Amino acid sequence: CPDGSDEEGCDEVKTCQSWQFRCDNGHCIFKTWQCDGDTDCVDQSDEENCDVEGGDRNNTDLLPQPNFPRGDCNEWMFKCLSEQCVPYWWKCDGVEDCSDGSDEDGCGAGHEVENTTNPEPVAPPVLGCPANKFQCHNGDCIWAAWVCDKENDCVEGEDEEEEMCKDKVMCGPGHFQCELSGACVGLEKVCDGARDCDDGTDETRCAHNDPFQPVDNCDDEDSFSCDLGDTCVLWAHKCDGHTDCVDGSDEEMCQNWSQDVVVQGLEVEQDARTMDSLTVMWWVPNLKNTDNLSYRYAYSIQGHAKWTNVSNDWTANKHLEYVFSDLHAATEYDLRVFVKNQTDDKEFGHAPVVKGKTRDGVPSPPLNLQAVQKGRDMELSWGWPASPRGNIQVFVVRVFQGGDQRQELDKLVTAGDQDSNRVMFTVHGLEEGGDYEVEVVAVNEEYHSGPSTRVRLSMSNTLGVIQVEDTGDIFLAISWGSNDHTKFRVSYKSDNPLDQGQTQTVSESRINLTGLSPQTEYNVQVSAITDSGSTTPATIKLRTKGVSLPVPVISKSGIGLHSDNPTTVKLTWAVKPASPNLQFGVWFGVSEEELIASNPRLTKTTTATISDLSACTDYIFAVAVFDLEAGLGKMSNFVHISTKFSPTAPPRNVSVEGNTLYWEAPCDIMTQSLGYLLYLKNVVTGKESYTTLAKVSKLTLSHTFKEQQKGSEFAITISVNIPDAVPSPAVYMYGPPIPAPTSVYAHPVGDGFDVSWAPVPSAQSYEVVLSPDPTFSNLTCSILLPVLTSPLTIQPSVLSNQSYSSSCSSSHQFSVAVRSVTLDRYKSAYSKAGQSIMTMALSEAGSITIPEKSAVGTVIGVLLVMLVLGAGLGYYAFSNRRMRSRFREFAAGHYSSATGAATINHSALMDDDDDSPIIRGFSDDEPLVM
Repeated sequence: CPDGSDEEGCDEVKTCQSWQFRCDNGHCIFKTWQCDGDTDCVDQSDEENCDVEGGDRNNTDLLPQPNFPRGDCNEWMFKCLSEQCVPYWWKCDGVEDCSDGSDEDGCGAGHEVENTTNPEPVAPPVLGCPANKFQCHNGDCIWAAWVCDKENDCVEGEDEEEEMCKDKVMCGPGHFQCELSGACVGLEKVCDGARDCDDGTDETRCAHNDPFQPVDNCDDEDSFSCDLGDTCVLWAHKCDGHTDCVDGSDEEMCQNWSQDVVVQGLEVEQDARTMDSLTVMWWVPNLKNTDNLSYRYAYSIQGHAKWTNVSNDWTANKHLEYVFSDLHAATEYDLRVFVKNQTDDKEFGHAPVVKGKTRDGVPSPPLNLQAVQKGRDMELSWGWPASPRGNIQVFVVRVFQGGDQRQELDKLVTAGDQDSNRVMFTVHGLEEGGDYEVEVVAVNEEYHSGPSTRVRLSMSNTLGVIQVEDTGDIFLAISWGSNDHTKFRVSYKSDNPLDQGQTQTVSESRINLTGLSPQTEYNVQVSAITDSGSTTPATIKLRTKGVSLPVPVISKSGIGLHSDNPTTVKLTWAVKPASPNLQFGVWFGVSEEELIASNPRLTKTTTATISDLSACTDYIFAVAVFDLEAGLGKMSNFVHISTKFSPTAPPRNVSVEGNTLYWEAPCDIMTQSLGYLLYLKNVVTGKESYTTLAKVSKLTLSHTFKEQQKGSEFAITISVNIPDAVPSPAVYMYGPPIPAPTSVYAHPVGDGFDVSWAPVPSAQSYEVVLSPDPTFSNLTCSILLPVLTSPLTIQPSVLSNQSYSSSCSSSHQFSVAVRSVTLDRYKSAYSKAGQSIMTMALSEAGSITIPEKSAVGTVIGVLLVMLVLGAGLGYYAFSNRRMRSRFREFAAGHYSSATGAATINHSALMDDDDDSPIIRGFSDDEPLVM
């Protein structure tokens, strides 16, 4: 503050707890860290005046115990039974930290308490630096390889302390020390084409990658390269006091850069943010007179390569503040300020960048609200807003009756909702016979949308009582009151666990249920099907007449393995009284639940042979009468049998972790050694390969493949290496992931959308995918648009020219995602454009719009196609009277550089009395790549 008020009264503001020590600079540390021989305060005040009378302060007998607060604990602390609070990571660490030892209670095996007699001081855990890095006293993180390298990298030089460095272990013979992380890898892994060091330095000084000729893929105007070409850093981060390059080169030679640093402290004024504007402020400390400075401004979506200049003119700005306007809502931006000295017309090289995010805007209403009756409930579903302008957090459901609002219910958005193209919600306990209206409002962090289109639902009354008309051995005849309904759903199921139940739809208020089992109780439900859903079902329990079907009996000797095949089971059963006309079903599984859910094997005899079972597996079998005429009988007794080893049986429990395949032998007890055959298929390229493994007798096995190419995907099956062996089900192994695009946005622009994303250095091209499935797992009805760079402008013609499967919806509502594609056609995962939904109307009749950036080489492709068609039309123009008269209209088609689109007007070409074909225009389904 100009008056210095922000630094007044700080002694009262910066206070420490009773269990803390206050450094001279105001920082608070644990009181037990005072005078412990280690400097914990930056100003070293915790180690001043530490003379100890009567002994050595390093004597372990005088080691102070931690003095932690009691009572209410912070979230990051564990509360002892003694009411003490200790850091949660001290729980179950093998050392008693609570005075009552309760932090080591209930820790299980492997967490026994260490002997703490004469304990050595233990430094608290260091948090904040990732693996392979060293944390300095001031919190800076440096590479582990920089420790004890005879150069001070920490401000206080603690990375070169003699006591620490004398015991430092270096890499042994036959090993290479990674230049930055300090890790040790075998010499055979150096320059093998695979990155084994975390920092990649095992591959940087190789013949195939000359470190003195780095690959520079950076935009020279906005960024520079470092780390041998692996990293691009914005010029704004050069000499900003923060190390962005792992080799630290962005903070080198800053004495030569300081004269170009004019704008400092660039920041976004948070309170001034709106849905379409961001305000930045800065200061100029090095120049007393700012009247001779002028500025220019630019912005881009955060991380994107495309910058937009607000203007090309340099303007003065005495207030050191600027408002970026006409921005998209709920979008992160990079904002940049250029500065120039008007006196000598010098533009300073340092143009800082700051990141800011606009506030959420007003979302559009939810789409396509639908309401269906289910008894006394109203089941609702609706589509996401086409323009959420932020993340939708809540949907508000309003229910009206007689013009008055009766209920207002909140539907919180869950992760499951975001993976669905429609949101589901149920309103319970409505009155049958009542008329209701419902609407839904979308809510993001800032605003409520307008209400969706209001939907009306009349709740139909339930049916009358079900009446029994007649009963027999295998049928039930019933009727019910229709209440003026004309369509009904009848469901019935017996108490037999094998009965999966049946449902029929009828148009009369009566039905004759046939094919039932004699002397069996059935639960029958009838509901009316209406235009708005279904009514509450009327129910009744009824029993058929007659004598129950016979129950088969399987004796212990009635089941066995086939003599020639140990994975085939032969089954025999008896039925009393015997009936030669009955059909039986055989159910089996490894559990009772699996048995009941399985599909039965049918036979007209009292024997069955079940083949193709898994080896060395215990199965349960049961038999019952299962006859179309006689019905479904009760289950027989359960019988168990275990199959035995078969040389052709597939391996079990096949899985992949990383690039290692794991599996188990076909049986738990193996009496012979087996060799295995691994089959790999590259899903992307289609290339196949085989690996043969030597015979082993082990039960649990694994095989590690070499490191796979980034983005690769392999389907792997494994079988015993003998003819006719059965392979295991395929499992999938993936190479290291290709970086997916970030900062993916889909912003409405005119009648279409602009899809944009941050570039991926390793990507050769990209694929923009429009999918009705927001999870992008089912791409049957998706639209794939290959492009070279961001952004992509999508016009309605892109959708109107697509060919859809008959199973695809005709609605044009799509989720948007982008993925990277490498030179070898390997692809990254999809990056989704938030909750954005594209809803696009078709082009007007008479024109087809070809967007400038909707495909690669569009402009050149259009010109070539027009030349070819023009030559053909020129020929027909002199042989066809009507074609000559319409040629002038076709020639009126043009490409507009202002709109970036080619428009071919064909409305004038149409004539009702002309049967000749009409040229409708060009399709942009497939891009023309030149």
